[in-house]
Amino acid sequence: MTLMLQILIDAVKALNVHQEMGYIHGDIKTTNIMIIQDPEDHQWTAKIIDFGLTLLRSMMPLSPDPFYKIEEYHENVIKYPSIAPEVLSRKTGDTYASETYAVGYILQQIGLSYSIDAVQRLGNNCMDEDPDKRPSLNEIVGKLKRIRFSLGRQRSLARRRKAMKGKNNVQEVRLLLKFV
Repeated sequence: MTLMLQILIDAVKALNVHQEMGYIHGDIKTTNIMIIQDPEDHQWTAKIIDFGLTLLRSMMPLSPDPFYKIEEYHENVIKYPSIAPEVLSRKTGDTYASETYAVGYILQQIGLSYSIDAVQRLGNNCMDEDPDKRPSLNEIVGKLKRIRFSLGRQRSLARRRKAMKGKNNVQEVRLLLKFV
């Protein structure tokens, strides 16, 4: 579980670096996150791939499409759930906030799949209808690190409790107090 969270952290960090350079990926989804293992230290990490739709932020179209039909919008919501509503409705082109929305979709799906409520809630926050209310990628990284730490701590505590089962209650209380 903590490895999966580390991979998410790596992917969001990579996307953040990309944005800091002034680029918008434009197609963030799980199939564009490659997981590789370093041959030297055998650590797993995530890399963002498929930069075919990437543009400089300054080149992105920000004006609405006057010929876009509402029927197309509803079809696209079903086909492309990871694309922000403002992009699907063609009110704007891709923005940093729309990429946060796509990251949120990934987080939401992982949170649901692995029953990690905190990750699912973070995903929901990233998918806020209002782009201005979505967290920055730096905020997402910080929250994912706290979730990873919390889950690691819960697992460690559960292992210690299991090891202490049947032992003196005073020892168990002392052990638990170390983690509080």
